[in-house]
Amino acid sequence: MIQLLYLFLAPITGILFAEFSGYWIHRMLHSPKTLRSRFGWLVLAHLNHHLVHYPPNKLRSDEYKRPSGLQVFGVGLEWAFPVGIVLGVTLTGLLLLGVPYLWIYVFLASGTLYAIVSQNWMHDQYHLKDPIFWGKLWFHNLRDLHDLHHWDMTANFGISTLVMDRIFGTFRDKDTDLVTLF
Repeated sequence: MIQLLYLFLAPITGILFAEFSGYWIHRMLHSPKTLRSRFGWLVLAHLNHHLVHYPPNKLRSDEYKRPSGLQVFGVGLEWAFPVGIVLGVTLTGLLLLGVPYLWIYVFLASGTLYAIVSQNWMHDQYHLKDPIFWGKLWFHNLRDLHDLHHWDMTANFGISTLVMDRIFGTFRDKDTDLVTLF
C-alpha cells in the first residue's frame, strides 16, 4: 500500500518541484544580485534571450532562436547549469533521507518530463509566429503574459503556469499599462 502511495505522490511532487524550481531559477536569472555575483554570466546569457533574440519589439520568429554558445540538450547553459545543481542537490538529499529508489526515479522522471514539455517546448511556442496552439484561448492568455515578461523583466517568471508568480507576488496582469513600466 505504501508503494502505491509513493507512486501516486511521486509524479505530483515531481511536477510541483519542477514548477517551483523553474520559477526560482528564472527569477534568479533576472536578479541584479546574481548579476553582480560570480554567476553574473548566467544572467548575461539569459538577457541575450530577452534583448537580442526576442526584444519587446520583436517577440516572434519563424523558428525558435536557440541561444548561442554551449547548450545541453538544446537548453542554454544559463538554464542547464542551475538545473543540474538543483537536481544534484535534490537527488543527494533524497538518497540521504532513505527515500526508495522507485519513488526517486518517478519523482525525477515526471519532473524532468514536465519541465521539458511545459517549460522548454511551451516557451518555444510563445515566440513562434505560427505556434501549434494557435487559436486556443488559454495559450493566447499565457503568451500575452509571457510577452509582458519581456517588457517588464521583474514579473511573470512562470513559463506554463503563473501559480508561483501569484504565490510570491510577481504576477502582473496583461491589462497593465506598459507606459507606467518606464
